[in-house]
Order: sequence, then C-alpha cells, then structure tokens
Amino acid sequence: MAELKRVLFLELDLNSRGKYPVCLKGWGTRSFRSDMYETDEYNGIPVDETASSGDFIRYINKETDKVYKMRSGKFLRKVILENELGKALPQQVLTWMLEELVADWRVQCENEVPKYHLVIDEDFASIYDRDCCCGSFGSCMTNEGYHTFYNDAVDAKAASLRDEDDIIIARCIIYTKVYDEDGNEWRLAERQYATKELHKQLLVNALVEGGHIDGYKRVGADCGAANSFVSNDGEDLSDKTFSIRCNLDWGDTVSYQDSFKWFNMDEQKAYNDYSCNYDEGLDTTGGCLPGEWDDWHDRYVRATETVYYHGTEYQCDEDDLDDFTYFQGEYYHEDDIIECPECCGDFLNPDYYDSYGRCYSEITREWYCCEACKEKDEERYIKERWFWSDFDEDYVERKEMLTTYLHLDGDHYVVQTVILQNVNKYVRYKMLEYYNGILVDDASKLKSDDKVSEELARMNVELLTV
Repeated sequence: MAELKRVLFLELDLNSRGKYPVCLKGWGTRSFRSDMYETDEYNGIPVDETASSGDFIRYINKETDKVYKMRSGKFLRKVILENELGKALPQQVLTWMLEELVADWRVQCENEVPKYHLVIDEDFASIYDRDCCCGSFGSCMTNEGYHTFYNDAVDAKAASLRDEDDIIIARCIIYTKVYDEDGNEWRLAERQYATKELHKQLLVNALVEGGHIDGYKRVGADCGAANSFVSNDGEDLSDKTFSIRCNLDWGDTVSYQDSFKWFNMDEQKAYNDYSCNYDEGLDTTGGCLPGEWDDWHDRYVRATETVYYHGTEYQCDEDDLDDFTYFQGEYYHEDDIIECPECCGDFLNPDYYDSYGRCYSEITREWYCCEACKEKDEERYIKERWFWSDFDEDYVERKEMLTTYLHLDGDHYVVQTVILQNVNKYVRYKMLEYYNGILVDDASKLKSDDKVSEELARMNVELLTV
C-alpha cells in the first residue's frame, strides 16, 4: 500500500493539466494543478484558529478571485477529480487516497505550530512513565518497569515528541543497528505510541527530517504487523527480513515487542520474521523471557525436569542434569543412589526414601538391597576382619577380646585362642584350668612332666599368662 500511494501521487502530479498551481505547505514536489482553484503565499494553511487542525485548506477561487477555506477532504477531492487519472480511479482507491492526503495535511498543519520538540536519548524510563507522558498511549508496558530491556539487551534509542511543558505526546523506540538478509545496516523506528494518530506521524516526520532513521513502522492501519516497515522515502520494506542483536537469557526482562518478536537463543538475535528459526516469542506482557524456574540452580531456563535430592522434589534445567541419574523412571541425585556391596545392584538411600525391602547391617555399617545380600556380605566381612576363637569356634570383633591357652595336641602343647570373657565360665565347668599360672585345656602332661612345666613357666610367654 505504501508503494501504491507513492506511485499514484507521482502519477497524479505528472498528469495534472490545470491552469493554476495548487501548492500545499511542506508537500514539496507533490503538487496539483486546477482550472478552478489556486493557492497563495500561505500554501493552503488558514490564517485563523483552524490553522493547526488540518481540517481546512486556504485557496483562491479563480472565478471570483477571492480567498476562501474549504474542508480539506472536499477540496482535495475536487482537485483530484479535475485530473484525468483521478476520474479513472475506482471509488475505493479514491477514498483511500483522500484519507491518506488528509492525514498528511493534518500532520503538516500541526507542524506549523512550533510547540513540539524532538528528544532522542537513552532515557527509556521516561517514555514509559505515565507521569512524563500525555496518558498511557494504550500501551500495556507503561509504568511496568520493563523498559530496562532496551538498556540491557539491544542497541536502541528512546525517541519522543514533547510539548512546551516537556510532556511526551508521542514516543517510539529506534533500533540503531538493524540488519537485513543481505547484511545491510539500518536504523529503524519501531511502532509509535501516542494519544492522537496525528502525533505519531509528527514524530515520524521529525525523525526523518532530522536524519535520525532510515525507515519506520507504518503509521495507522497494519502498524502492528511485524514486517510493516517503510523507508524514509515511502518504499515498502515488508518483504525484507530484519534482525537485531538481542542479549537475553531465560528470565531476563523483556518489554513487549511489536516487530522483533522471534528470538533465537543460540544466535542471540531477534527477527521480525516468524519463519526464522526461533526459540521463544518476545510478544509477551509478562515482563521476562518465557521459561521455567530452575530451583536447583536458582535461574530461569528453557524447560525443567523434576528431580529429587534427599527425598525433596526440585525443578532442574533439562539441559543440565549432570548431578542426577535416571533411575526407576525418575531423576535422583547421584548421592541418593546406593550400590549394594554384595550384588552391585542400585537402590535409593533408605535414609531419605522408602526403606521397604532394604537391610542395614550393624556389622558392616552398610545398606543392602535384601536380607540375603546382607547376610552373605556380613559373613565375608567377619571372616576377613574379625578374630577367630579356637575354643569357642566363633569370631569376635576385636583382638583384645581374645586370650590364649595351651591345647594338648597329642604329646605336645600348641597355643590357641579363647574368648576372654568366657574363660571363667570354662574354668568353672572344668573345661579349662590353670596350672602354674598357665591356662590349659589339659594339664596332665604338665603334671607328669616337671621338666616341660618348668620350661614353659621359665619362658614366661606373655600370651600364655592370665
């Protein structure tokens, strides 16, 4: 439509054959000719209180040679219908053209009242502050505090048109580093916000005339479309794919995006074309990059997985599950998975999870997957680490729990072990006895062989005495 408007206006100019020039203020080479009307040195702008409204056009009626004013839409219709091309236009196209011309004229008249000034800076807080603006402009981002996105994530400037009291009457974002698919760099003004449509156009005009932008979001109908950009000279840019640098992570602040709404996390770019490979849409009013809270790492991420640690449920980045093991259909912390010392099978630590079927050994101080594994490992553990009592035919945990005695083996004695705390009982039941201070299970040879008895006593072997 922008291209059609430019071409039609050019053709109307070229095909105008009237006697008198109709030159309107600020329209430059866009002029008409008429056999009925002419403009004077005021170039169409009334000299009364209606001057700034744009609702009227000042003209000279050539039949009477007097100055009048006429409703701008009515006047332009008359002039266009004097043109052969204008007569040939379909009614719908003519109506559309008149609406565009009247809108342009209103903007031009508004500009003639020198009460507005342009401000371009990085004070994004102001242009989103209701107290600094003439209303909220119908923006859901006003006073939400999401403006920090423009400071932190993108290359941008804040543009505002202000009245004599420094109140903002229109605002927009200028993306200062925009790239098309061919790598060309642009400065593009994003969608404009204002209470009046006229003020949006005034803002755009000021940006273009000041050389601050190379293109802008079309004012009025279709301004919400992501690709509805036009160049400063009116060329339609809707077929171009634009992108901007966008330094964002999950959970970072985002202000609602009208154009660059398709975000690619790996590239750290946002596009105005939904067909580009993207992870998330930035057309969100939630104030942050959509994602899920990872309470294991305390951060926002693309997506989370339920995990367990010491029996407590957490949400963890599904792309960062290094601390967890997939077990029995769930993710458990690696410290919560126990390997059975006997069969090497895995099970959950009963200190934090259901202990049904699990067995704990007071001997090995280990958990086992079942009673059979526990008993088997206890038996091996005792044989490897405990101490054998020959007399009791049993194991004791510590060496100091044993003492020694002489066991008569045929015609000679050998040293064997007995549980210390059982010695008195065995002596009482005459299973062991003391002879010359030596504990022995059969003292008959000692008693019959004084030489052996004296020799053993003389050796004074510490382990053989009680």
